[in-house]
Amino acid sequence: GHLIHDWSVVAAHAVPPALEGATEWASKAVMDGILGLVLGLMLIPIGEKIVTPLWRSIFSRKSRSHA
Repeated sequence: GHLIHDWSVVAAHAVPPALEGATEWASKAVMDGILGLVLGLMLIPIGEKIVTPLWRSIFSRKSRSHA
């Protein structure tokens, strides 16, 4: 949980003090964005193979029972 924050603090200490805050924020935003993109791409197949079939089976039963 703290790894991205720790890395952004390290990056912030590599620049002049006047730029530390902006560097920490920007580096954390970039790393969070990359992590989110990777996790999202990994979850797409799970959604297609598991969640979508379950969703369709649940709601197709409900629609058949109401007909």
